[in-house]
Amino acid sequence: MKKVLLIVSCLCVKVFTLSISPVDLEIDFNKGQGYYTLINDANSQKVIAISTKTRSMDIDGKNIMDATKDLIVYPKQVVLKPKEKRLIRVIWKAKKPIAHEKAYRIIFAEQNINVDFGEEDLGKDERRAGLSFGVRFEGTVYIQPKKVAKSKIEVTSFDRKKIEGEDYFVITLENTGSKHKHIISKDLELELLRSAKGKEDWHLLTEELVQKYAGNALLILSKGKREIKIPCTEKEIPDSVLGVRITE
Repeated sequence: MKKVLLIVSCLCVKVFTLSISPVDLEIDFNKGQGYYTLINDANSQKVIAISTKTRSMDIDGKNIMDATKDLIVYPKQVVLKPKEKRLIRVIWKAKKPIAHEKAYRIIFAEQNINVDFGEEDLGKDERRAGLSFGVRFEGTVYIQPKKVAKSKIEVTSFDRKKIEGEDYFVITLENTGSKHKHIISKDLELELLRSAKGKEDWHLLTEELVQKYAGNALLILSKGKREIKIPCTEKEIPDSVLGVRITE
């Protein structure tokens, strides 16, 4: 039986004195809309601009984002008074039937904050300089298909590859299901088949090894793939591997 444990997404992300809730917003296909809560915990006014992008990931987990007109955000710019909360409405307007979950990035960007360091922070001969910066943080919007969506993580390939002159054992995980999956790497149990003569000889990779090369967590979007690259110099990687599986 295959096993991949689910990470519960954070309910809220906080950057300095701004926060959004939830981080991951799942929108039911039939409802077509959902809400974020944007919170200003500061004692000063904040101006936030909101934009959206499509979201996919390459095999190494790098985000790929492109312009989209699939989502409507209201309001697209928010002026938050000190200690104020605002609801941000997100509408999926495509309304086309989908067989698997669609993922989008929603970006909250704080606009042009001028920082005054005060006279006490300046040296005798220093000139006062204005500094402008903006805090940016992101969430993910998932559009659910009409039918119940489920993730399904499988090992779809394994091979030895030379990468930048070094030999690696590369395992490809694919989410063949219709919903994204967060995986805690320390709970990802991978076994290598070292021999098939007589009784099969399966070796469970240690938690430390998997976490070292997979990172603390993996996100695999629906129909997405991720690679785990382990140097062949690691003692747990045999000279010959006949199979790889996720086990319980």
